[in-house]
Amino acid sequence: PLRVALRGASGGQSQQAHQIFQAAKEAFSNYLSLISDKELTVMTILERPADFPYLLSVINHFTKLERVLKNFFFQHYVLSSGIIGSQSFGSIGYDLVSLVDKFVEPIFKEIDQAKYDLTLKTNFAYGDISGSLIARKEGDYSLEGNISKADSNLTETTIGNYFEAISKLDMDLWLSQFNENGYIEDPVGSRPYLGHQQLKIFFKGVVRFFTKLNMTIESIIDDGMYTSVRWKAKATTYHEKQLQFEGEEVFGFCENGKILTATVHWNPAVISEQL
Repeated sequence: PLRVALRGASGGQSQQAHQIFQAAKEAFSNYLSLISDKELTVMTILERPADFPYLLSVINHFTKLERVLKNFFFQHYVLSSGIIGSQSFGSIGYDLVSLVDKFVEPIFKEIDQAKYDLTLKTNFAYGDISGSLIARKEGDYSLEGNISKADSNLTETTIGNYFEAISKLDMDLWLSQFNENGYIEDPVGSRPYLGHQQLKIFFKGVVRFFTKLNMTIESIIDDGMYTSVRWKAKATTYHEKQLQFEGEEVFGFCENGKILTATVHWNPAVISEQL
């Protein structure tokens, strides 16, 4: 078969292909050394493009190079799986599905990480207006349900469990404090996460960003329909940054004591500044 005759010159087994990958990584390593000598990081360059147009252009070229190199293995995977099936072994015994990692995993990981970090920082910097930005594009969204007066013992238990779950980064415990149609708006002005499915998405973002998150309740005020909780937080991010922030959360409950509405009053830009 042709694929056996080609062997080392074919697709994912091509020596030249692997040499190009290695050369690309060495070139990028040299680039990192260059910007390090200038006391810069990839994050700094991406965040301040007008200050470093040339260094940014090099990052953009590495991004394009990565797309081309990944596309090589993607096309080879599509071609090979279309002929011999995705569960087959290549001609020298490599599992064909192992090619998937080559076009999924980032080649220049520092660029990928910097883009992720910048996304998080930007999300916090503009968190208080993100909801209005989306609403202008998509139209207003309606929130279902009516606030009810619940037994104070039930609401106190719910609030305690709510903040305990955040401090433990326990998504199941946190989610169980909400009614099925409950929502969180964090911060006020952002787009609410409505219902358990969307609430899971919100909490996964918390778990991905924080490795430790200690929430301390400062005060609780109940006006009969809503309960306001002042809190302070000390946190550690996934890249070991130490953060401190505070705010107020206003809860509306259902008759069963579950949370129907949670609106968080705080300034997420405080985190962006600390990052």
